[in-house]
Amino acid sequence: MAQLISNPTLLALLFLLTISQASTAAKNGFNMQLVHSDSVRNPDLFANLTISQRILRQIEFSESQIHSLKSRMKILGYNTTLIRPRLLPKLTIFMVNVSIGSIRGRRNYYLHLDTGSVLTWTQCVPCNPSFPQRQPMFDPRLSPTYNYIRGNDRQCVHPYWNDHGRCFFNMEYIDHTHVSGILSTEVFNFATTAGPPQYESIPNIIFGCAHSTQITYDGEPAGIMGMANNDHSLAVQLSRHTNGRFSYCFFHPSTAEAGFLRFGNDIVMHEPVFRTPFINIHGRNGLFNLRLLDISIARNRLGINPTIFADTIIDSGVVISHLVRPAYDRVRQTLVRHFNSYGRRPINVASHDIPFDLCYRASSDNQRIWPPMTWHMGGADLVIQPSEVFVGVDVRGTSLFCLAMKPNDVMSILGIHQQRNKRFTYDLVNQALLFSAEVCTQDANIP
Repeated sequence: MAQLISNPTLLALLFLLTISQASTAAKNGFNMQLVHSDSVRNPDLFANLTISQRILRQIEFSESQIHSLKSRMKILGYNTTLIRPRLLPKLTIFMVNVSIGSIRGRRNYYLHLDTGSVLTWTQCVPCNPSFPQRQPMFDPRLSPTYNYIRGNDRQCVHPYWNDHGRCFFNMEYIDHTHVSGILSTEVFNFATTAGPPQYESIPNIIFGCAHSTQITYDGEPAGIMGMANNDHSLAVQLSRHTNGRFSYCFFHPSTAEAGFLRFGNDIVMHEPVFRTPFINIHGRNGLFNLRLLDISIARNRLGINPTIFADTIIDSGVVISHLVRPAYDRVRQTLVRHFNSYGRRPINVASHDIPFDLCYRASSDNQRIWPPMTWHMGGADLVIQPSEVFVGVDVRGTSLFCLAMKPNDVMSILGIHQQRNKRFTYDLVNQALLFSAEVCTQDANIP
């Protein structure tokens, strides 16, 4: 019988050898299951809600993110030391399963997928104050591969700082809530989905080991997976294993199908594929900025001055799209004229207490009279199908359909509802967004 290995240092060395071999395989691409926290695949959360109620809860959650983001842009500028949203205990949007650590310290977590956050973080022992989470907090003392980043390390530069030899971070909110802790490195293990369960394990991922959190999640997730366009985001750190590409195809939470966050060669796109560049705006590092030029309703181009779209981003944490107010007003006016031609008149939304500005009573010919919308971007046109332009809601027994967009005094945002049924691929090497039409409920069937 072989002698049992009890030396923890030797165990750690053997583990690092194993993950080094696994990370080579990861260069070919891998994927992680993408879970909507309000999906029927996750029945424990909000199980009794109707589809309409789910939609309204999602919008309520993301509106708090918008409020915080706009406030920061006006007061602080695009300071990427701050988390974008105030994270409320309503629900998250999409989560990804990942395990952190090794040997006895390895723990499995759901993290909130956020293309606007620059740092991945989870709560660590000890954490005070903290928010309740379903999984045990990560305990760095139990994982032999955990290391904190020293205060004199080249990674410890503004906005991080040296405190007694360790590198600290602090992410503050407009309402003075915060997440703070120690900038650290650890093994991240990504579950693959093809065949028997396997993991791609990648060492030395920089993340935030949070020891103080004044925010509240509702049991899930245990932190944030930061996928922004910034050196410390997980997306950028994985670039050497993924050719700098990650991709998702958002599905509706009413479906029982699964989706995946795909990386590198695991990404399959169906022709035709459209490409638009990310634009670099000084002082706004981390956000995926797009060049939006104009909008069409049906086949009618509105002729909006493109300079008003200077602040336009794509975001995985906002449910419905926002348009800067002058553009929204043009869109609204055009839609009112369109529906007037069918003898339809908008309802008084204030009397229905719903988070939309333009709504109509639903009828059997809804989808026949809904027009598509096109966002004309640099080098590509994003066609938004009618089912993604509008959303149906039931309010106190009244069936309505509403424009699934809102006005914004500061910026335009391409939200999740308008991203559905398309594959979006973020190419960090060439700084471009690629997209193509896809039935996202079939994502699990892609080999």
